[in-house]
Amino acid sequence: MTEQRPEMSKEAFLNMAAQLGLEGDNERMQTLFEETKGSLARAAGVFEIDTTGYAPSPINPQFEVGA
Repeated sequence: MTEQRPEMSKEAFLNMAAQLGLEGDNERMQTLFEETKGSLARAAGVFEIDTTGYAPSPINPQFEVGA
């Protein structure tokens, strides 16, 4: 059974946005918050993928160890 991740609060989003230098009026920040929550909800399935027995593999060969 997968652990349920808590939904991001608006306060947490605004704190992270401020740390990243994102600024805007209330309407813009509300839009970004809603879009971010939607993106996190769509990506939630990634956390449920069982990767037991698989080792990381570089997507780009230039990052291979020893390259």
